[in-house]
Formats: sequence, C-alpha cells, structure tokens
Amino acid sequence: MIQSLPSGSQESVSNHLTTDILFLTGTQSALRWVRSISQGNNLAMSTEAPGGSDAISVRELADMRSAGKEHTVLDVREARELDICGLEGALHVPMAEIPVRTDDLPTNQLLVVICHHGVRSQMVVDFLRNAGFDNAVNLDGGIDAWACEVDQSMRRYR
Repeated sequence: MIQSLPSGSQESVSNHLTTDILFLTGTQSALRWVRSISQGNNLAMSTEAPGGSDAISVRELADMRSAGKEHTVLDVREARELDICGLEGALHVPMAEIPVRTDDLPTNQLLVVICHHGVRSQMVVDFLRNAGFDNAVNLDGGIDAWACEVDQSMRRYR
C-alpha cells in the first residue's frame, strides 16, 4: 500500500525520511516498513515489508555459541525490553536506529538479528539484505523462543 502525505506533512517528516526506515505506529504499536519515494511535492510511503530472507532456529544459535563459532547477535529491541532479558554479548541497536547505524554492523561474519518474537527482527533482516548485508539472518521465535527452548531460567515478558 502506498500512502501519500500532503506537502505540509512532508516538511515535518522529510528531515527523518531520507531512505528506507522502520518505525512503530498505530494504537497497537503495529510495525510498519516505510520507504520514502519522492513524488513531486508529496512524500509517498510504502507500508509493505519486503519479504523473504534466511532464518536460524534458537537451537542452531545455541549450538553456534557453544561451539564458539564466530557470529554477532544484533538485538533490535527497545532498552526497556533489554532490562528484562537479553543474550550476553549481543550488540544492541534499537530497530529505529538501524538505518543510520549500519556502519556499526559487521559484514565479515554471521549477523543474527533478534527481537522479542522474530517479527521486528525479520523486517530488519529484510532491510539489511536490501542494503547488502548478505550475512544477516533472523532468529526464529526471537528471545522468547530462546527462553522457552534454550534457557528456561531467562525472564519472559509479553
């Protein structure tokens, strides 16, 4: 779906929309993928996420960590979620900051992107793959699946 914003609205968001971005919106904090497209005096925004990318299971990640295989875990959750639980050694970059922090991300090793249940992280993986990060994969089920299947002592949240 493409939504067009009137010219007056463009001024309030144009400083923030220079490329693809991700953000939370709506009454239930629904995730939206936003792609800015210049269309004359209007700013067009696509709210459709590009699909398709690779994923790994929490068991595969646990095995990699146990074996000492080189990888980076990128946690895209908000700070308040990290206060509840997290994976040791993970790089924390909130989802909304990903477009401006891609230089902080490794390209020479597997990049496992995680969130709470795997939805936000899948969108980030799609974004990163479009940006050339062929090493990015989603963690199926997110940190919640990790807490259920790998580390049952980890705190969980809704």
